[in-house]
Amino acid sequence: MIRSILPALVLLLASPATAEMVAGCVVYADSDYVVIYTEMGYSVGELYGGFYLLGEEDMVVGDLNTYGFTDVYCPDKDRSAQVYIDDWMLDKDDALEWLFEKKR
Repeated sequence: MIRSILPALVLLLASPATAEMVAGCVVYADSDYVVIYTEMGYSVGELYGGFYLLGEEDMVVGDLNTYGFTDVYCPDKDRSAQVYIDDWMLDKDDALEWLFEKKR
């Protein structure tokens, strides 16, 4: 019995407790930056891998409401991109301001 519980316990303890997977729609993406609309507002971040995979109107899933690195999965393309989430829960004006500051 212990042998059957041990793998599940290891997986549970190894998974991040704060990860919350949310869905979103990419509203802007280039080779460096991405803006994703979620139910809680706009998440903005820098692309570190797989930038060519994300395009406008792509639906994505990931931990979009936490600072730091996360893998963003695009189910339609069956691919992932690594993103550093810089801010989240922004309104449209704040997301645009963030993007304009980064693109200077």
